[in-house]
Amino acid sequence: MLLPGPSGTNIVYGATPEFALSRLDENVHPELYIFVEDRDSEIFLREILASNPDSAELLTRLAIVPVGPSNVVQIMGNLAKNNKLPYKSIAVLDGDVVSNGSCITLPGTEAPERVVFKELKQLAWPDLPARFGIGAGTLLTYLDDSMLEPDHHRWTSMVGDRVIKSSTSVWETLVNQWCKSCLNNDVREALFREINNALT
Repeated sequence: MLLPGPSGTNIVYGATPEFALSRLDENVHPELYIFVEDRDSEIFLREILASNPDSAELLTRLAIVPVGPSNVVQIMGNLAKNNKLPYKSIAVLDGDVVSNGSCITLPGTEAPERVVFKELKQLAWPDLPARFGIGAGTLLTYLDDSMLEPDHHRWTSMVGDRVIKSSTSVWETLVNQWCKSCLNNDVREALFREINNALT
C-alpha cells in the first residue's frame, strides 16, 4: 500500500485489502485517525472510550480504522510518530503484542477476546442472561463451551450461532458489559488521556 506523506510516499506491506482500498484523506475528515488490528479491536476501543462520561464529544472527532496484523499497526504507528502521514494519527495494539514504542496498547496482556471472556467468566458472566434474553444455564453453557475452542477469533461467532445473533452483536454486548463490570477506572482514564492528548 502506498501512503502519501509530507516528505514523500510511504510503503506499507501487509495492510488489509479494505484498508489499502480506503481513501482516508478524501472521504471523511476526522481530527484523529486511530489504527487498530481488526474490527474486534475497533469495537473494544470504541466501547472503552464510550464508557468514559466525557466521551461524547471525543468520539465525534476521531475515526478508528482496522488496518491488519500487529506489524502493520506498528508500521502505521511509526509513520504517525514521525509525522510521515498527512493527518494526525496514533496506533493502538492489542494487549498481547509488545509495542516498539510507537503505539499504545489496549487493556490486558492477551487478545481482546481472551481478556473479555476470561474476566467476565471470573465474575460469573454478570447481567448477560438478561441482556441476551436467554436463561442463565443455557447462555453460560454456550459461553463456556466457546472458550474450549483454541482459536479465540471464533468464540463470538460460536456463541452467535447458538443465540441467533451476529458475532458483532455478541462482541458488542460482551465488551459493553466488560466495560461496566471489569474495566479499571485508572486504565480507562489513561487510555482516554492518551487519545485526548493526541488530538492536541
